Amino acid sequence: MARIRQFVSFFLSFGAAFFAVAVGQAGLGLSTTFVDVVMDELKTGQGYVSGQRDFRPFTVTNHSSKPVKVVIEPEISPQGVLEGYEPIPSIAWLKVTPQRLSLKPGETKTAHLRLDIPKGEQWKQRHFQVNLRTRTDEGTVAVGLESRLRFSVEAVRPESATPRTAALSKLEQVRFEPQELYFNKVPAGKEMRLTDDRRSILKIANKGNTPVRLSLRPGYFQSAGLPEGYVSTPNPDFLEVAPRSVEVPADSAVTVNLQVRIPPGTVHYGKKYAFLLRASVDDGITEPVLARVYVRVRG
Repeated sequence: MARIRQFVSFFLSFGAAFFAVAVGQAGLGLSTTFVDVVMDELKTGQGYVSGQRDFRPFTVTNHSSKPVKVVIEPEISPQGVLEGYEPIPSIAWLKVTPQRLSLKPGETKTAHLRLDIPKGEQWKQRHFQVNLRTRTDEGTVAVGLESRLRFSVEAVRPESATPRTAALSKLEQVRFEPQELYFNKVPAGKEMRLTDDRRSILKIANKGNTPVRLSLRPGYFQSAGLPEGYVSTPNPDFLEVAPRSVEVPADSAVTVNLQVRIPPGTVHYGKKYAFLLRASVDDGITEPVLARVYVRVRG
C-alpha cells in the first residue's frame, strides 16, 4: 500500500457548539468550539477581538495521545462562500496570535483573533466570509479542522444565513469523515484501491434522526484553494467510488470505497491531482456535501 498522508477537516452542522476530528488507530484528534461564527452590524474603521460580543473565543483542544504542534491559517474560502456572502477582501483583515500552538495531550489553548475593518463607504452593507484552517504540523498522518467566520458590515446577516427550510436542511447532518484525504506514490497505468489502509477509511455519516439517500460522484476541483503544487484532475473518472448510490440510516455511517486509475504515460508522472467527491440529494435544491481527494502520481 502506498504511503499515505491524510489531512482531515470536516464541518458539523452550523448550530453545533463543538467540532472534533480524529484518525482511527493513529491516536490523533483535535477539537474546537469555533465552528461557524456569524456577526452582524460591524462598523468600518473598528477592530473586533475574539471573546467579545458574538466573536466566540478560538480554542483548540488536543485529544491525541501525544503532544502536537498546531498551525492556524486564515484563508479565503477555498470552495467558495455561503450564499449571500463574498470572500473577505484581504486576509490582512484577520490576524491570529499566535499562529502556532504546542499542545500536550488533553491540553486546551486559546488563539486570539482580531478582525480590523478598514474605513470606507465601499465596505458598508456588505457581507464577508473568511475560513480558518487548524492542522497538525508534523508526521505522515495529520488531522485538521476548518472553521468559518462570517460578518456583515453596517448590516444584518443576509436572509440566506437564517435557519434553513426543511428542504434545504436535508444534508445539514451529513458529512464525510474525513473530508480530505492525501495519497502519495500512486502508480500510473495500474488500478489502486485507496481505502484498503485502515488510516484511509472514508465514511459518509448521517447524524440526523431520519435516513438519507445519497448519490456519490467524483468531480472537478475548483482551482481556488488547492494545496501548493496540485491541479484539478484532467478527468474526474480517474477516481471511482462505490457505492454510487447509498442510503445512510439515521445516526449511522456507511463506508465509501475509493479506487484510482491513472492512465499509463509519462505525462502523468509526478503530477498532483485534486478531485472533489460529491454526496447529493437529487432534489435540485440542496447543495452537495463535499470531500477532497488529493493524489500524487509516482514517477
